[in-house]
Amino acid sequence: LPTEIGSFSSLSELYLGNNNIVGQIPSQLYNVASLTVIDISENYLNSTIGSELGNLNQLTELDLHDNYKKNDDGQVDSFGIHGSIPDTIGSLSLLTELRLDNNYVEGTLPPTIGDLQSLEILRLESNNFHGSIKAVANAKNLQYLHLWSNYFSGTISNSIGELSQIVEIFLDDNEFSGWIPSEMGLLSNAKYMSLGLNDLEGVIPDSFGSLSSLERLDLQGNNLSGEVPKEIGNILTLQRIRLEGNQFSGDIPNKVCTLDSLKFLSGNCEVAADTEVTDATVAVDTAIENSWTCNCCTVCDD
Repeated sequence: LPTEIGSFSSLSELYLGNNNIVGQIPSQLYNVASLTVIDISENYLNSTIGSELGNLNQLTELDLHDNYKKNDDGQVDSFGIHGSIPDTIGSLSLLTELRLDNNYVEGTLPPTIGDLQSLEILRLESNNFHGSIKAVANAKNLQYLHLWSNYFSGTISNSIGELSQIVEIFLDDNEFSGWIPSEMGLLSNAKYMSLGLNDLEGVIPDSFGSLSSLERLDLQGNNLSGEVPKEIGNILTLQRIRLEGNQFSGDIPNKVCTLDSLKFLSGNCEVAADTEVTDATVAVDTAIENSWTCNCCTVCDD
């Protein structure tokens, strides 16, 4: 990008996506205070985000996704957007969409990201972020939260349940631990919820039965235990559930199995569906006692 771009003092929208632009974002761009949209996605940028970003207080959309590129031999052609998100991002009070997905951004999320009260779309998946996501819960108007394939860790904050507008929440393929907060059952507008491939433990909260808009629930690849709550059968919109790779016991409740909307259910079925398990059998074989059946699984991973 030429440094002369900073001389376009009346420029409001910059759309340069899906080209072959290389190099850095020039600092002069941050002087164009009239900008409302910046889209330099799907290019070959190799750049950090300058702290001067906070000067662009009219900005509503910032889209820099897919600038990390590899060639056919698997060698990196461009590291894309790297470095960390500057604290000054909290000054962008009109920002509705922030996309940095598929780059090499690292560090922790700045606390000021919670100041973005207009933010509706936050997509940071496939980067190198780490640490807590607690600050995100302060951005109350979020509708699409995609944080998968990073290194976020710690417990999932109870305050995540305050994101009442959430439609999609993807936290999978991170390093979250602890119990799933029951407050996530308050996300009644959520259609897609993915918490798979973490280190979560404990039980599925009964409150999940209140997720009245949910179509997809992914919990695979954790250390969850206990029985699958029958309250899941209250979700009349549910089409897909992934439960494999956990330590559940008991059987999938019939109320879940008979959901008219359900098209896909996967789990580890350690006891065959047609196996009769008596009290005597369980007393002798504790391995069976700790396993579970899934009479209605469409995919059964033994």
